[in-house]
Amino acid sequence: MSRNVVFTIGYLAIFAWSLVPFSCAEVRGRDAAKRAQWQAAQENAGARVPATSPKWTLLFPTHILDERFASAAVYDAATNRLIAFSGANLNGVPNDVISLANANGIGTANWTSEIPDAAVGSPPGRTFHSAVYDEANSRMIVFAGCSFTGELCSKYLNDVWVLTNANGMGGTPTWLQLSPTGAPPAPR
Repeated sequence: MSRNVVFTIGYLAIFAWSLVPFSCAEVRGRDAAKRAQWQAAQENAGARVPATSPKWTLLFPTHILDERFASAAVYDAATNRLIAFSGANLNGVPNDVISLANANGIGTANWTSEIPDAAVGSPPGRTFHSAVYDEANSRMIVFAGCSFTGELCSKYLNDVWVLTNANGMGGTPTWLQLSPTGAPPAPR
């Protein structure tokens, strides 16, 4: 089984490669019985070494929205989309959501604006934030980051936002701010 991995490097240069799981990763700990069982399985099945090494592929999207720095992005394998929120560009820190179709390098890549900058109900623009993706429910969860005034980080954030229908397939993407109970972590 191979797994597609996508990364953003610098200013919207998208690189993709396919990784094949390596069999040694299946052995964990010091359990001799498990190790012997794994070794026997390898001898019976033969070595599972990737046929080729992972390689970088530079994508040339048909439409580039703008350059981004310190954005957070997630990958939806079901729709082959890279979904990015906020980040800095040459004009400031927009709070838009953009997505790259055909993000794994198969087919023509194309950037689309999913939620425009300054849309009502969107979280404040930010950089150096974290994002994770709940693929089963098409939700992008964003935490923390840094808001900017001019070229400097003026405020560290510790809020949590959820983008429902993040891949756009189940309806219109919509932001919801979570209000967790208990004391929040320190802004970061």
